[in-house]
Amino acid sequence: MRIIQTIISYLAIAGAFISSLFPSGDLTMVKFTNKYTIPDTIPEYSVISTDEKTDWNAKWIWDKENLTEKNVWMCFNKKVTLDKIPQELIAHISADSKYWLYINGETVVFEGNVKRGPDKNSGYYDSIDISPFLKKGENTICALVWYWDNETSYSYSGSGQGGFLFEAEGKGITIISDKSWKVKRNSAYVDSALYPPNYRLPEYSIYYDAREDMSNWLNEAYDVSSWENATEYDLGGKGPYGKLFPRGIPFLKDYGLKEYENSKNYENYTVTKAFGEKITVNVPYNAQLTPYLKIKAPAGKKIRITTENTLIGAVSTTYITKEGEQEFEALGWVNGENITYKIPKGVTVVSLKYRETGYDSSFCGDFKCDDEFLNSLWQKSLRTLYVTMRDNFMDCPDRERAQWWGDVTSEMIMTMYSMDSNSYLLYQKG
Repeated sequence: MRIIQTIISYLAIAGAFISSLFPSGDLTMVKFTNKYTIPDTIPEYSVISTDEKTDWNAKWIWDKENLTEKNVWMCFNKKVTLDKIPQELIAHISADSKYWLYINGETVVFEGNVKRGPDKNSGYYDSIDISPFLKKGENTICALVWYWDNETSYSYSGSGQGGFLFEAEGKGITIISDKSWKVKRNSAYVDSALYPPNYRLPEYSIYYDAREDMSNWLNEAYDVSSWENATEYDLGGKGPYGKLFPRGIPFLKDYGLKEYENSKNYENYTVTKAFGEKITVNVPYNAQLTPYLKIKAPAGKKIRITTENTLIGAVSTTYITKEGEQEFEALGWVNGENITYKIPKGVTVVSLKYRETGYDSSFCGDFKCDDEFLNSLWQKSLRTLYVTMRDNFMDCPDRERAQWWGDVTSEMIMTMYSMDSNSYLLYQKG
């Protein structure tokens, strides 16, 4: 299947190149303007730390059965009772490969951890103050961790096993990942051979069967007594997970759930065509995003979510419905301007939305002249630059997401006159 996907990818790229050699029609630049305000203040210039953290007390944890299983989503739960809320409590967190953190039902980190590095045998860790999310009495800490695999791709070298590491220590408080945490594999995420992305990407396409959904597992009252206790593997900074260094760059900027430009056309829309219907919804610019849907459906219907980049080997999403009203956000990010939901007959679309996320840096440069072509070129170039920034500078956000120095040097120069100083940290990390 990967070979077929790769062949299709190369054919699509070749077709795009050939068509570019024979342009037709009006070549006038389509006018485009970003809606942004240059901030009054920008972050102070800083230098990232390259010091390894060596004083870990937390253990890498996972379950017993799936340590080296590829494309696994694992759920973790920890109950913590506090006599008072600390003024500050810094949690140091790492995972192979990505994690989402929730405390008392609130999202604390959306897609944490940057891809492993700075060498193939090491990783990064995040640091965040979790005190604003804590309360007096019992607290529930949940993490959803996605492990990819041990295959070396263009932009990632895995440790060879899934893992989660959490350490928050303060005056009279110690919360560390160990065997007291509860763990359960999320079986709704299926490791399917269907719709693989091209071999350059470490990420997998998402295949989610909502009939196996662990409903409300992020809720504080959810009963995890049947879950197994986590298995401890290595101390932080040790074993196959390798040395751990500060991530150096900001957490992702979460712009929240947004309406597509034409979402209103499909609110409370029932698909009646025998072979289903492709609904394409539009984003105002090429963005990094996670697609969302809310629907009413019978169980067992298959919904495909793709972009204009899927045929060149980008990741995609497959969602199998459960009975009744349901909502789902595909956490593996994609990019594009046109998101297509293939909805089968008998499904009612309640709403379609997307969550834009991206590197946390603001547009701070401006350019204007009396040539509208150049004005639009500047504005579009800002978007092109921004969509190629995330865990690292990359030459493309769809086909490989890899850091190439030829691209880094060009993009770094562009940030100097277009983005705030947070963008310089990405260059330092590179």
